[in-house]
Amino acid sequence: MPKQKLIVLIAGAVVLVILSAVLMLTEDDREAMNSEDEPQLANEETASSEPAGETDDAGASSGNAVNIDSSEPQEEEASISEEREEQLREAAEEALDTFTPDVEEPFTYEAFEGQALVQSLYQSGQEEGGTISEDMETNAEWLAVELSAWRDHAEDAYGFSFDQASFEAYVEEQENVSLEGSAEVMVLVDTLNEAESSLGDQQLHYQYGIPFIWHEIQDEAAGGESPEATTELNALFYEEQQEVFERIQSENPDMMEGETPPE
Repeated sequence: MPKQKLIVLIAGAVVLVILSAVLMLTEDDREAMNSEDEPQLANEETASSEPAGETDDAGASSGNAVNIDSSEPQEEEASISEEREEQLREAAEEALDTFTPDVEEPFTYEAFEGQALVQSLYQSGQEEGGTISEDMETNAEWLAVELSAWRDHAEDAYGFSFDQASFEAYVEEQENVSLEGSAEVMVLVDTLNEAESSLGDQQLHYQYGIPFIWHEIQDEAAGGESPEATTELNALFYEEQQEVFERIQSENPDMMEGETPPE
């Protein structure tokens, strides 16, 4: 089990690096069209949303799902059929009937964990009906550990401080860019907002957390210089990701022992 958890974290890092390459290519095209535009970025999991240019999904992360597009408004956005939207809304409502996250302090371990769990229930409900399994709870804990480690690393190394206004501005920049599954994520966010607006915000924190942090610290991480090549930015992100993993292993030795991480 511990090895599976570590594999999940490593796989997430690989996905983030791949997404970063795609996002940087998008950014390069945009800068070629308008030299006055400032560089920006994006995520998956989910991923989550990402390294080089952000942040999925939800990726969404974790299903987090974030992304960067051209600075010009675009008419087309992620869309789904009415039938599919209804199915997703039912899955989201069933997930909240099974488990409704508490409103927590924003950008905290507790908030990340609750949102990761409801996201897992939502995805599971689309396939076989949502029930909370031990694996879901464990995965939610580890995803919360990873997001919290990124936050702590950014705070300690670069003086990062979460600011809701900056976060909202960042997310707004991503609205014209669609990653696979982004429409599904927004159905869950809308459903959470109907229960409590803060819950919708916290799902966005979970979805865009890592890409937003990377967006905020990447210039300082680059030493004030702007990496010209995608490979340079990818390498820089990978260095930060490795430091985050080392922090996780140092602060959570139980990860390798199969125990539950401390909150």
